[in-house]
Amino acid sequence: MAKRSLLGAALGAAFGASAAQAGGWEFGASLAGRLTWTDNLRLVAEGGESAGVLEVAPAFRARRAGRRLQVRADYRLQQFLYTEGLGAAATWHQFQGSAKAELVRQTVYLDATAGYGQVLADPDGTVPVGNLSLTANRTDAASLSVSPYAVFRLGDAATGRLRYGHRRVRTGVRGADSRIDEWSARLAGPPGGRRLGWGLGWIRSEQRFTGRPDFEREVATADLSLRLTSSLSLVVSGGREDNSYQRAAGTPAPEGGFWSAGLRWTPSRRTALELRRGERFFGGTAAVKASFRTRRAVLDASYAEDLATVQRLILDRQLFVLTDPFGNPVLAGGVPVVIEISFPALTAEVFLRKRGTLAWSWRRGRSSYGLSLYDERREYQTTAETERVRGGNVSWTWRLARRTTSTLALAAQRRDRRGGAGMDDFRYATWDLSRRIRPDLSGSLSLRRLVRDGSGGLRSYDQNVITLGVTATF
Repeated sequence: MAKRSLLGAALGAAFGASAAQAGGWEFGASLAGRLTWTDNLRLVAEGGESAGVLEVAPAFRARRAGRRLQVRADYRLQQFLYTEGLGAAATWHQFQGSAKAELVRQTVYLDATAGYGQVLADPDGTVPVGNLSLTANRTDAASLSVSPYAVFRLGDAATGRLRYGHRRVRTGVRGADSRIDEWSARLAGPPGGRRLGWGLGWIRSEQRFTGRPDFEREVATADLSLRLTSSLSLVVSGGREDNSYQRAAGTPAPEGGFWSAGLRWTPSRRTALELRRGERFFGGTAAVKASFRTRRAVLDASYAEDLATVQRLILDRQLFVLTDPFGNPVLAGGVPVVIEISFPALTAEVFLRKRGTLAWSWRRGRSSYGLSLYDERREYQTTAETERVRGGNVSWTWRLARRTTSTLALAAQRRDRRGGAGMDDFRYATWDLSRRIRPDLSGSLSLRRLVRDGSGGLRSYDQNVITLGVTATF
């Protein structure tokens, strides 16, 4: 019942501010039916069970883009029926909503987000790509965030912002729920063409877990930017942070001064690059943000280091169909990717996260190509264990005809498990053929092969999947 009440609160946060307004809304719906055959329904190492699966997936969406209120909401139900009987039937829900409201004109605002979907309980267990396979290693996770804030201006000299945020995450794993309260303030010089820019910021955050010590942090920062040329600026930041969380004995206190300095290059609206080096309580740090866009190509790259928890990652995740920069849907075997295989285990442990990503897309003629890479290192603060996850995918989408599209994708991930417990290799290949029969009706054929090789007691398995689907939009 706790999950249902949180989902109800999430829905209320997304829609409550607009219930009394009738105009400006856009609604849509779709209904997908998929018939799937797989040779390893339960992802076992040997003697996999073949099965046919019928999936019925209705989805609904709502949008509002008003001057003082913007709302986005998406809901999807996945109902699976298996040939082995109704006892194995499974029902899954996904919801993602957001609302932005101007409560007092140009002064007080409200942001709200909500999510409900599935996550891995333990990456060492059986890892499904989606919700098709029968495994006990997935759980529902609900998240809710409500954040009012006020903006004020000190004439032409500065602008300020005061914000409070309340966030909750609930899962089916004992001890993995959390509540986050965060207060922040920021004062900055006015944006525009001034040569010298500045900013002052303060954040206090309290993340409370069930049955585990809390994670508290307080950070004060000062920022400076000096424009050297019309497109090149020197950026400098410094301040102090105080963190409190359960950590391994003998480790240095996670507190002290920090600084970073670097260059920001913005030669055009489509190109931006920022490079930084600095120092924090755990040693030298680096940060990279790069973006490059042309009519045919898009390149984004980033690298960042910070303290994290899996609950924060759940709050930030994307639950519905992702698209590449050209609008092509990113699918795995013709169905949405609702489970992120690179997620850490559902625990209440703080870890130092060092993550680099690279995403590249290119379009030429009837083809578009995509490449994405990621490399993430985690240093767990309670157990002093380390973990590394790196992987990526490459895809080729080819428009065979005006209404027919073929997509070939390959993905791989290698995980160096916590505490040096061995390797975990995960690979899958998919081919999707889709055809738009009518403007409101499309069909698809999808083939997928998945292989997992694990050491140190992990289950190794492979799976083949064939899916026929049809989707109607309303």
